[in-house]
Amino acid sequence: MFETFRNASRVRRAYSTNSIIYWIKTLPIIGKMVSNSTYSGGVIRTVANVLYILKAIIGFCLGDFIYLLILLGVSMGVSESMGIMTGTEAFKNVYFFLALIGVLLNSYLFDPSEDKYYAINMLRMNPREYVLSDMIYRVIRKFVGYSIMFVIICLLTKLSVSVAVMLVTMTLLGKFLGAFVKLQFVKKNNVGKMSNILVWYVMGMFILGCVVTFVLKLAVSPVVIYIVGGAICLTGIFCFFKLWNYEDYPQTCKYFLTLETVSVKNNKENVEKKNADNSIKVEVNSEEATSNKEGYAYYNDLFVKRHSKLLKKRTTIMCFVLLAMLVVEVVSLFIGKMFFNMKPLDMVSTLLFSMPLIIYYANNGEQLASVMFMNCDNAMLTYNFYRRADVLLGVFRSRLKTVISYNIIPAFLISCCLAVVCAFSSDYANALTYVAIFILCPVLSVFFSVHRLVVYYLLQPYTDGLEKKRSSYSLANYATYFVTYTIFMARDDINLAPIAFSGVSVIFTVIYVLVALLLVYKFAPKRFVIHK
Repeated sequence: MFETFRNASRVRRAYSTNSIIYWIKTLPIIGKMVSNSTYSGGVIRTVANVLYILKAIIGFCLGDFIYLLILLGVSMGVSESMGIMTGTEAFKNVYFFLALIGVLLNSYLFDPSEDKYYAINMLRMNPREYVLSDMIYRVIRKFVGYSIMFVIICLLTKLSVSVAVMLVTMTLLGKFLGAFVKLQFVKKNNVGKMSNILVWYVMGMFILGCVVTFVLKLAVSPVVIYIVGGAICLTGIFCFFKLWNYEDYPQTCKYFLTLETVSVKNNKENVEKKNADNSIKVEVNSEEATSNKEGYAYYNDLFVKRHSKLLKKRTTIMCFVLLAMLVVEVVSLFIGKMFFNMKPLDMVSTLLFSMPLIIYYANNGEQLASVMFMNCDNAMLTYNFYRRADVLLGVFRSRLKTVISYNIIPAFLISCCLAVVCAFSSDYANALTYVAIFILCPVLSVFFSVHRLVVYYLLQPYTDGLEKKRSSYSLANYATYFVTYTIFMARDDINLAPIAFSGVSVIFTVIYVLVALLLVYKFAPKRFVIHK
């Protein structure tokens, strides 16, 4: 088994190193200087190897450190601000219920990944030895990270060492329990039922944790942690031996490691394109695929109607999620005002500067652009007339209206959520604040819709094989995320009135739209092409 693990580590290193080289080759200027011979050796490959080693060292425990630090900070901050219980008790409560959720949520054993796909399906490594050694390695790595972090937490807080040991042990041994449960559903060919049970289990534990902590204000007793944790540990040890003695790993791995479940880019995107083409065939002959518009508006209207299911899917899901959040919000505000004397308006003023990041995630522009390329631009860009400046600008304006119409609905729902918060504040002297809050979300939605579409036109990232190739497209998205995240982190330090912030957003959005139209007209004919 150790030899299999060592070979698997070599495969993982080679795959990651080649991925880094490939990423370097896609950079705008540096990429042209890198040849294909770099994959076999040279300075660039040495640099890629060093980057992989640094990534492995930093990533060994960094994720666990960040996760536990955030958990500790949020738990102590919320408990102290609401006066529910001490910070240590709040952290213990939150971690305990999250550990119970994690038993079934993250089992490691059958998580599909590219390196696992290559090692088992292509290099024919022993499936049993590979998945077991990989899982044991992950558990050991998490044990090291959690142990170091919990030592620090015990020194900083009043958390008992015995409780900390039990929490860490139940977290790790629970992984074997979760993997065994998942295996039983797979053996019975009932993964769909397992997904439904998992959803209800997570929701149940989350609600139970919220009720115990925030409503009943009860700290989980160490005795309860010992009993529940001990049961999970003993069951986890039993399940580990069951997994160790299980023989049918080849067949089980065939079920999990398929093109649909593993992110092998080219094959996965071909599957997605095939599914998209199937949906087109269903809708092309529908009576709704007609339009009374003319010119580019007619062309775009036909496209939208023929692909309405693909275009509306994420927006519809987002609307249902926001409606559910609205209901939860009303109930939470009622409880907060009745029992904790909370002031919603103060919270909204802080939340106002979090809106750029929230709308960034709620915006559907990037997904809509990928649908446009897969089902339209991939074919139309082979015609010279489609790349003329006047044609591109006409189609861009029609598409911009469509993208804005899809994204503005979730934005208005978010505005409604904030309006409900304002209504609970009963402070009608701040009418301008309410107006600023209500118009900000739609304005930000328009901005991100324009931004994502103009980035798609200027940095078109896809190849003729529907593979995302250009790093500049990803870098532009990362830069946008970085700016919104910076505003989010500095929200408490921003000294700007809500009405001023909304006014600046409106002015900036109008200017950005005008600049975007000019950029598309000037540069899209050269930049909006299919890459080989």
